[in-house]
Amino acid sequence: MTNASMLIDGVKLTEVAGEPRVRDVDLAVRLGFERPRDVRKLIERNMDILADFGTCATVARVIRGNPTAEYWLNRQQAIWLCTASGTPTGRKFAVNVVKVFDAFVRGELVAATYKPGTCPLYDTMLAEAQQPWELMFPDSLVSALCKLDRQPWAGGAHPAYLKSTNDKIYGLLLGSDTYAELKRRKRAAELDGRHHQLLSDAARTSFKRHLGIVEALANQSRGKADFWARMDRQYGKQMLQLEMAG
Repeated sequence: MTNASMLIDGVKLTEVAGEPRVRDVDLAVRLGFERPRDVRKLIERNMDILADFGTCATVARVIRGNPTAEYWLNRQQAIWLCTASGTPTGRKFAVNVVKVFDAFVRGELVAATYKPGTCPLYDTMLAEAQQPWELMFPDSLVSALCKLDRQPWAGGAHPAYLKSTNDKIYGLLLGSDTYAELKRRKRAAELDGRHHQLLSDAARTSFKRHLGIVEALANQSRGKADFWARMDRQYGKQMLQLEMAG
């Protein structure tokens, strides 16, 4: 059994919410891309295909003034990329990907406990300590969500029955992997605060901006089913919808 690092011929896997993932450019180097970052063009052209294999974990960054996104691929996405890369080693290397990912599932590989700096996805999105409380869901959004449930709300304390709705909104905007890690950290630290108190400052700023889009979708929707269909079209194909400097 390996400890700490899980490797595919030198390419490190990082565990994200209990699932191993490999960073796009690390895999591209091993596949023989002359310019490893070009792999992102291939990924972006085929995002609909990759989304069929699960959420495509994405970290949006601004590097030297230029916006860029890096992708963290799960097992199926990494295999697809190997076969679609068109490089001489692509198809052969896919066999190595299968073997190592499957070994992780069987418990033959042990991932390191997450530490700051080992997963850029979490370092960008999540705070190391609980942040001060602030009102995240404005009353206007709460009112729009209550109307979808056909429940009266005259202001004041936000209705408890919206908790599941709010959780689902967090999951869609942050992505299922990051949201699962956020909840894990809350349980581990025995925190009673709201989810947003464990978001980084940049993530909270972006999250609040996207809540304006959520409110617009709620106001445009004919009912709860229509709202979630609109949310899925807006946020369901990628893991993260937050643009942040990094």
